[in-house]
Amino acid sequence: MGDKILVVDDDTDITNFISAVLESAGYVVDCRTSANGIVECIQKSAPDMVLLDYHLPGLDGIMALNMLRSNNLFMPIVMLTSDASQQVAIASFRSGASDFLPKPCEAGYLESVVRRTLENRTRYLSQAVDILSKYLTHLPDCGFSESGECRCGLVAICAENGAPLARR
Repeated sequence: MGDKILVVDDDTDITNFISAVLESAGYVVDCRTSANGIVECIQKSAPDMVLLDYHLPGLDGIMALNMLRSNNLFMPIVMLTSDASQQVAIASFRSGASDFLPKPCEAGYLESVVRRTLENRTRYLSQAVDILSKYLTHLPDCGFSESGECRCGLVAICAENGAPLARR
């Protein structure tokens, strides 16, 4: 099964186009016409990325993006907009958008932006794991058995996930 992508746009012609293009490329696509309830939706469905319209009625794209970031939801978000001005792009990036996609766009361009964004997410997460693994420590009461296993399970978790761990 492919990566899950949430598309939030009030224009059903756009969501139908994006859904058709991305599903034919192997992605799993879920579409919404409103950003209302987006935090709960993302917490429940856990998409790998979000395509979010800048100009939504009610809760607009920037407000939705700010809500997601303030709720520690940091999946890549690509802002969609028919207004491809510098001001909109700057507002999107300042709010934490991963990329910016003018609409309408060609199918090939849409696919390449999605693919690149997901590849960057993977690279970013890998780098974050490498950095954070330096700070992994055993629980204070952890000890090692004769076979080298620790009681807190940290060694096994790191081994399963390819994270380096310095022995203490």
